[in-house]
Formats: sequence, structure tokens, C-alpha cells
Amino acid sequence: MKIVFIADLHLSKSVYGVMSKEIPSLPFRTVDFMKSFEWMIDKAINDIKPDLLVIGGDVYDYYEASNTVRGFFSNQVSKLITNKIPCVTLIGNHDICQRSHALNDIQELKLKTIKIVDRPLITEFKEHMLCLFPYSLDIEQKKMTLQEAFNKFSEEVKSLPPDKPALFFGHFGIYGASMNEYKKEELEEDEPNEDNEPNEANEDNKEVTRKTTTKLDYNNSRKEDIHTSQLDDMGVDYIFMGDFHKHQRLNTKTKGWYSGSIERTGFTEMGQVKGFMVYDSNAQETKEYGKCSFIEYPNCRPMIEIKGNLAKMKSEFQKYDSKKYNGAIVRLVFHGTSNELLDFSSGIDEFKQEIVKKINPIHVFTDQKSPKDKIQSQAATALEKEIMERGHFTDKDILDVLNEMVGEKVKDKKEQEETMKIADLVYKETKELV
Repeated sequence: MKIVFIADLHLSKSVYGVMSKEIPSLPFRTVDFMKSFEWMIDKAINDIKPDLLVIGGDVYDYYEASNTVRGFFSNQVSKLITNKIPCVTLIGNHDICQRSHALNDIQELKLKTIKIVDRPLITEFKEHMLCLFPYSLDIEQKKMTLQEAFNKFSEEVKSLPPDKPALFFGHFGIYGASMNEYKKEELEEDEPNEDNEPNEANEDNKEVTRKTTTKLDYNNSRKEDIHTSQLDDMGVDYIFMGDFHKHQRLNTKTKGWYSGSIERTGFTEMGQVKGFMVYDSNAQETKEYGKCSFIEYPNCRPMIEIKGNLAKMKSEFQKYDSKKYNGAIVRLVFHGTSNELLDFSSGIDEFKQEIVKKINPIHVFTDQKSPKDKIQSQAATALEKEIMERGHFTDKDILDVLNEMVGEKVKDKKEQEETMKIADLVYKETKELV
């Protein structure tokens, strides 16, 4: 038996405000994700020929996807129906709101071969037990925590007969798993002053702006999420996960993976491989993937990120292959002194023309980094990444942001406390009215 597992489609992805040249009514990033999903569906139908296709949540990037995007998804599902391939779709955190989920329209059709799973479910398919754990309304509405819902479901899984293989499919965060890669720049020496002159301690060292770049993982630190030991305790044979966008092997005794998103969602995923998983019960086991394999999507949107002053950017850009990076998204991040900023501002338009001539980018944008307090910057980055992966704000996120804003504006501690009490009260009353 073969099962294709595709997760984190985010079909309504829309950033940058630039429309597609191929489908002018849609943002180009939406079209990027649509192309990827169509490629994967066609690859599954024509080459893999699975007995079942499972979508691991986050079909859409947000609950209210456009009719065009919904119609596209329905069209891809209809291909599966035509080729007699049943499809199971888990609801993800991006698909849901307080009252319903974005796939309710398809669920209401009650199609025999298309199953929308919005609550934990165990079902049998071709001598295999499928353990399906979506992001449910009960969790979104806070009727129960993720831990409570998972522990209840885990007990059901543990009671399954041992004579049939059990496959777990879920959509949630795993404590300690890699959420995304990012780059950290570290100064080797003291930074120069505004006039680009060396500090007194470094009079003989003119190379004071050298930097090292380290590639790091941003790991999930939410202890309230599911731990790897809990996954192992279920006793299933394989684990397939959606939610985190980086394709990765889980740190579990049981063979398991995050399949990863179908396209690079942003610059923190630049260079990551994207694709989907295949489980084949008749395949010969390998050390890395067992009876599974990973099929890579070869057409991800290329991305270029260049940091520094204008001269450094121009030098770095010459290294990029025009064919490999044709149609890329280009991010130019200025780092430098005030004098270099003047050069950057006066020369950036000409540099953009060079970029357009060489690689015909889909979009070029600039970003100027302002100096911040290091601890404050790290905390803000961590919170931002956590919210982006979770797909929505929690009460704690909103109050944390309010607390940070109050702390910046109000210096008196007692006044800060009183202001936050009022903010908390107003927020709770507003929430009750919505």
C-alpha cells in the first residue's frame, strides 16, 4: 500500500503586494504555492499512483481564502476523484477560526472518497490503522488544551490491536523541533563610529567591520506543545507531521518526520528543500526513511538576500547565476554608517536596474536595519517567529505586545501595572462582545 503525505499547502499565501504575471488577479506568491501543489498532485497521480493521499493541514494560509483559490483546491481534489484516489485532509491551525473551519464547504458535500477530519479519528484502511489528529475546534475554542486532547487520543491509539501497522498523522508543534533556519551575524571586532573611523582601542586595525555569519536553528521552546516521548509512547509504526515548515526527521525513537511546507514561505526558509512524503508498505526499509521516501519539489521560487553597504551588495550580486536565480525575490538589507546610507539611497535605483537586467526578478525590496537593544531584539524575533508558525495570536501574545508598548511609553512601575490592568480588562470585555 502507498500513501502520499503533503502538508502545509498555504495556498492563499499573499505577501509583498505584487500580482502574478501569469494570473494577474492573484498575488505571485499565491500562484507559487498553487503551482507547487498542482505539481505534487500530478506527480502523485502519474508516478506514485498511491492508494491514499493525506493532506496534513493548513490548506490555506488564512481562514477566508478567495473563491479563486478555493476553486483551484477543489479542482486538484477532483483529479484525485477522477483517478479513484481517496483523500483525507486534516484541519490545520491556519484553516480554522473560532466558529468553523475553511474546508466546511467540502465537508458538507459528504463525498465518499474525500474525508475532512476536524476531530481526532482512528480509522482502518487496507490493513493499516490510520490515527488522524487535526487542529480541532475544541483546541481553538479552548475547551481543552492541546495536551489534554492529545493525551486522550493517545490512550485510544495505545489500545489498538498490535497485529496491524499504525500510522499517525498530526498537525501541531513538537517541543524541541526545528521551526526554521535563520542567519545570525556576529561582529569579530568593535563596530566603527558614525564617521567610519576606528575606535581608540583599535587604532591600528582598520578592518573593524568584519563579520561572521552563522546558520542556526530556531527550535520550538513551547513546553506546552507535544514532547517526543509522548509520541513514542503511542507505539505507532510511523509518524507524519504538519505545522512546522522545515522538512526534518523527528527526534523520536519511532520513525517520524515533518513533511514541511510545499514552498519556501519566506527568507528564513531560503535554501530549504520542499516536497512531500511517500509511505510504501512493500518498500525495502532504509536506515534514514524506513519504508518511506521524500520527493523533492524542484521548482521553488529562488530567493536572494544580500546584506551590507551598496558596494558590498554590488560585489555579492555578481556571484549569482542569472539562470539559476531568474525570477527571484530579492531582499537588500542595508548595514553601514550614515555616510554609506547616503551612497545607498542615491545609488539604489541604479543598482535595482542592474538586478532587473541580469535576473529579471519578480520583486526587489530593501530593508534598513535600525540598531536595537540586543535582548529586546532577540525576544521580539522569537515571539514573531512563534506567532508566524502558530498562525494566529493567542491572548498571551496580545497582552505581551501591550505590555511591551506600555513599558516603552510609561516609565513608572506602578503606573505600568495600573495601565496593564485596565488594558487586560478592556481586552477581556471586548473579546466577550465579539
